[in-house]
Amino acid sequence: MPEVLFPKRFIDFDKLDKEILKALEKVYVAELIKRTPKLTGFTASQWESFSLGDFSYAITNPKGDVIAFLEEGTKAHVIRPKSKKMLKFPLKDSEGNWVAPTLRTSKDQRIFREHGQIWYYNKLGMPVLGYSKEGSRYFCFARKVNHPGFKGIHFIFDILQDKGLEEKFKSAIESALARA
Repeated sequence: MPEVLFPKRFIDFDKLDKEILKALEKVYVAELIKRTPKLTGFTASQWESFSLGDFSYAITNPKGDVIAFLEEGTKAHVIRPKSKKMLKFPLKDSEGNWVAPTLRTSKDQRIFREHGQIWYYNKLGMPVLGYSKEGSRYFCFARKVNHPGFKGIHFIFDILQDKGLEEKFKSAIESALARA
């Protein structure tokens, strides 16, 4: 009669599933949060991971449309308001600092009239129809914005190609197996 071999200890697969999910969050989700471009930080904070069952996992972001644009980029396009008369956006410089609009009244400080309305240039050189102040922050208004397009950052692709992260994840999985 053949001898029946039993493992020295049984693996709790539910516990292993949870440990793998923790490893995924510790390595890849943390890296996604760190590398997601931050204007407000909201998109970066929305990354989440979950188990699909059968040791399959997903990492998602409810702001997927924004993530797709950040990753792949966009062509030049016109942005118009969908449900309001005007677009409203914060006046920030390239580092994300709030700036005040400037009225230019001499040669260097140009004000020009277009369709009977005064247009101002903000400090970023964008023409705006007007602006409002809410607390210490300024917002500007425009009927349309000519977006120049965006090359794309490919930060998700870079994360998936990162061998250091792959090794870190493998190590975390080995630790999870030892604990399960």
